[in-house]
Amino acid sequence: MRRRHRSPLEIRRLAYVLILLATVVGAYSGYRDSPLGVTTSFALAVAATVVYTRAADFLMDFDLRSVRRQSTVFLVIGLLTAMLGCVVASQIVDGGRSAMARAFGYGAIGGGAAVGLSGLVATLWSFTATYAGEQIEKRSLEDW
Repeated sequence: MRRRHRSPLEIRRLAYVLILLATVVGAYSGYRDSPLGVTTSFALAVAATVVYTRAADFLMDFDLRSVRRQSTVFLVIGLLTAMLGCVVASQIVDGGRSAMARAFGYGAIGGGAAVGLSGLVATLWSFTATYAGEQIEKRSLEDW
């Protein structure tokens, strides 16, 4: 069987699609008030995190500062978006606007969780890789 080798930028685009899908599924679950949809949204957020971290791992070899900067921005924006979604979803609105407000809130929670978790894991991964590389270099320079 022949494997198709993808570039890290294609892998990162797949992560963006999974983040968008987590947002859409979260919004739909909020509109329909479906607990299964919320679970699916968070499963898509975890999948997006794995794919985004894999792409970041490849890209760290070439441009570490850029990867760290983007993952830090993702972390901040994702957490702020998820908190905004929590505030909007918790508001009690009368009439037909209730479902739309809940859909917007749940979509923001799903998308924010996907973006924030991707940024968090990629940031931690980059600092862990740097630390491990420094420790290996330090140990290799010691006299035995």
